[in-house]
Amino acid sequence: MLQRTGFGREMRATAQDPDTAALVGVPAASVYARAAAIAAAVAALAGTFLAVHSTFDASSGPTQFILAFEAVVIGGLGSLWGTLTGGVVLGSTSPSKAYTRTSPSSWHPSPPPCSRRCSPCSSCGRGGQFAVSTWVVAEAIALFVMLDQSLGGGTGVSLQGLSGYAPEVRSAFAYRLTLAFAVLLLAIALPPAAAPQRSGSADAGFGCGAAGALTLGNTLFIQPQSIFGVQWSAYMIFMVLVGGIGTFEGPIIGAVLFFAVQYFFADQGAWYLMGSAWPPSPSPSSSRAGCGVCWTTGCMSSCYLSVTICGGRGPVPSRHRGRLDQVNVPDPTATDTGRPDLPVTVRHYIGGEWTEPLGGGTYPDHDPWTGSVTATVAAGDAEDARRAVDAARAAFAGWADAPPAERQRVLLRASDILDRRREEVIGLLTRETGCGRHFATLQLDFSVSLLRQAAGLPYTAVGQVLPSDIPGTRALAVRQPVGVVAAIAPWNASLVLSGRSVVGPIALGNTVVLKPSEESPLTGGTLWAEVFAEAGLPPGVLNVITHAPGDAGAIADALLSHPAVRRVNFTGSTPTGRRLAEMAGRHLKRIVLQLSGQNPLLVLADADLAYAVDAAIYGAFVHQGQVCMCARRIYVERPIAEEFTRLFTEKAAALPVGDPHDPRTVVGPVINKWALSLLDRRVEEAVSMGARLLTGGTAEPPCYPPTVLTDVPEDAELAFDETFGPVVILETVVDADHAVERANASRYGLTAGVLTNDAHRGLDIARRLEAGIVHVNDQPVNDEPNMPFGGVKESGWGRFGTGFAAEEFTELRWITLRGEPRDFPF
Repeated sequence: MLQRTGFGREMRATAQDPDTAALVGVPAASVYARAAAIAAAVAALAGTFLAVHSTFDASSGPTQFILAFEAVVIGGLGSLWGTLTGGVVLGSTSPSKAYTRTSPSSWHPSPPPCSRRCSPCSSCGRGGQFAVSTWVVAEAIALFVMLDQSLGGGTGVSLQGLSGYAPEVRSAFAYRLTLAFAVLLLAIALPPAAAPQRSGSADAGFGCGAAGALTLGNTLFIQPQSIFGVQWSAYMIFMVLVGGIGTFEGPIIGAVLFFAVQYFFADQGAWYLMGSAWPPSPSPSSSRAGCGVCWTTGCMSSCYLSVTICGGRGPVPSRHRGRLDQVNVPDPTATDTGRPDLPVTVRHYIGGEWTEPLGGGTYPDHDPWTGSVTATVAAGDAEDARRAVDAARAAFAGWADAPPAERQRVLLRASDILDRRREEVIGLLTRETGCGRHFATLQLDFSVSLLRQAAGLPYTAVGQVLPSDIPGTRALAVRQPVGVVAAIAPWNASLVLSGRSVVGPIALGNTVVLKPSEESPLTGGTLWAEVFAEAGLPPGVLNVITHAPGDAGAIADALLSHPAVRRVNFTGSTPTGRRLAEMAGRHLKRIVLQLSGQNPLLVLADADLAYAVDAAIYGAFVHQGQVCMCARRIYVERPIAEEFTRLFTEKAAALPVGDPHDPRTVVGPVINKWALSLLDRRVEEAVSMGARLLTGGTAEPPCYPPTVLTDVPEDAELAFDETFGPVVILETVVDADHAVERANASRYGLTAGVLTNDAHRGLDIARRLEAGIVHVNDQPVNDEPNMPFGGVKESGWGRFGTGFAAEEFTELRWITLRGEPRDFPF
């Protein structure tokens, strides 16, 4: 399985988010080229198997159809080389029996076309001609892809990517494109020789080749943005299913129908015609389903046909798929592992009702420790997001006008409900996100406190009476709810970060559409909807939409472009935050961003050594280091550096690693295999560049042990970028000024800590540190509901916190009132 190789991990990263992958050093162009070559090889193998089967099996039609279908699907949906190479092999390999086609769906064995029983050639059919022409086309396409990648396109054949190239490059591209289609059409147009019969494999070859050519056309003219993704697979499967690979005319007819559907029904047309249960689960872009091949070859469809090629978990059983009656929360004490026997189901919460996604799709949410399915989750799309915004807009007027006491009652009831479900929620957090009991309890306590503190917000959005120089004019500054707020929350502290994204805006009279992470749809989304619904929140005030991995972009697009959405808040990575900020800027919408952190902890020479070690251990390794506030860089003054390093390393190496359900565990599993591979790669890179590994550094799937490095070069990714996991860098500094200089060298500025016995000195250093949050005599991981939480520089802008929510989620308006007429000069 490719997923177990370095290349498989790179391919997975590129498929999920090419920009972020490039940012962390994954060679996207190389990944695309190698993926295409692998897909071609698999297609050729599948075609060979088909030909061999035809040789020894005289049965016709259906079997041949299924095998040909697999040749295209396994060989590479979205991989032009794969599809076309499959066609080459199918078209140039001979069965021992030929078949007479009486109709596109009726086949029967017939005598061979000539006494020589030879391979299909100019005497017996089109197989040889087709093989040659398809080879020429494949070569031309290979040149196109290489041309695009050599010029930095990095996304295969794309007219959008070509638009910025020089005129001569565009001319060469157009010439080669014309040549490729001309050769293929010539091969198709050539009539067969006298024999009316054609071999089954030649027909299958024609089908593969035609599907490949039409796939190329779709890439260029319909969907030029990517060769990966759910929609790509769905479209190609639709074309093949409708047309039928076993005939030459079939794919052409299928393509015509497909383009018509695409034109009239846009992106969802094929899915509608296939039925509401389409696409099958799991999504091929799921970050934790199937093998490393899935994101290129689209083996979702093969798994759907019960062809086991992924070596993964396969699709969600049909008894669970689409059975989205209600969220049946499991009993966390039901088994010794805290897991239910069957996955629960999660669907959208829109307008006060649990609803199915319009596309009907689902995806599996996995337990990071066991890999078992925790929930079967609704895979929403842009249209679901727009439905949620419309519901929020409809509910806004009534909620904004509700008396403060009503809003307060809802929030206080919600806090009591959440507190009452304490053990259940802790179990859910452990199963879905892999956090230990300590961090789960911390999240629950924070969230209960958040609701209780926010219950005072309905009475705090007050205004001012302003003095006016115009006689008879009374001026008021008034704060009012903004309208619909879009909230996008991450998985790492799912209960807290989703809660703070919605509670403040709701308390101030806004309505909210919450998009939780695909890694935590239950604890980051559905749970909040359940709690507020039971607390009596009116329908439409809170709406929750979930989506499959890889589909966040379309939903974010729909949310930010909807005219009813007036504010956006986002917690997550800096690359994603930057793209959202650009989008919000285009639509002139304010956005609160809490982004990545490369947080420093300064240990000064006068610090209490034992306390400093304990604080640093907690700050670096709480929740496996998967907290945006975790200490990533520890700067220690030279006089105590050696002893601190020894004590810190010894304590880190002794931390218990393993099952998050065990209360003794400190470091549990990281969220998924991609996160594990990224940690592994970055540590290996740093060591290869000269860093010294003091402890850890070897993955223990699904966990990564506490890892401490020193002498890390500045150009290693660990040194300059956020690494979400239990990895920390120790660095010795000459003095406090040197420590401040090193801490401020980062482009991030979220949080920091200073450990010293001199409080005044610590406060002075805190003022000099470029961070939104600084804790003197504490490590960086701290938060309280009423505090102004946010960063500076590339760690974001704006502030979360109940004490400052009014500044972010209300409009400040100037209203004047006159009690008597005013004189005007004309």
